[in-house]
Amino acid sequence: MALSADLGKMSHMILMNKYQFHYQRIFCRFSSTEPVKSYSLLTVTYGTASAPFLAMRALHQLAPDYEKSFPDRAKIISKNFYVQDLLAGADSVPEARRLVKDLIQVIGRFTTRKCECNDLRVVPNLPNEMKSFELYAESEDKLKIILQGLWKDNVSGVDQKPNTILSNWEEFASGAELLKSIEIPRFLKRYMRTDSRIEMRG
Repeated sequence: MALSADLGKMSHMILMNKYQFHYQRIFCRFSSTEPVKSYSLLTVTYGTASAPFLAMRALHQLAPDYEKSFPDRAKIISKNFYVQDLLAGADSVPEARRLVKDLIQVIGRFTTRKCECNDLRVVPNLPNEMKSFELYAESEDKLKIILQGLWKDNVSGVDQKPNTILSNWEEFASGAELLKSIEIPRFLKRYMRTDSRIEMRG
């Protein structure tokens, strides 16, 4: 089974060297009557040219750091991440759950989000902030429009629905069935515990 996720706001989780704090000074005052105060930003500044490199360098450093305690997970960190995006796999539901749990522990303060798996038995065990709902965003918008129409027209009974709302609902209900048929072609390279590897395409 395939498993994907990404890491969010990576630069904000990387602490700068304490001898370089003063290179990121911020002068600020909240009122024109207050004296100017000096602050030092302690983490990597998002949007700077070096931020993506530092984020990737910090992530890749976790592989040798955990190579002895989590050898399989260290290999995933070094081989299965593209920038902040992860694409990995597992042979069973328990292994997939264990993979997610171990990765959360290994990647430290980096925030794992948008975690998806083609087996729904893995996803319900994840915290809500880690799940991804992007695929259903357009369907949710249509449903909200239908519900807003019911509320605006003060419709309470089944027989009172205007024809426009009823037709919109029937269109939504018939289209929702098509969500199950969505297939996204992707390439998955799975590194096994042995020297062999499996490649899945399509």
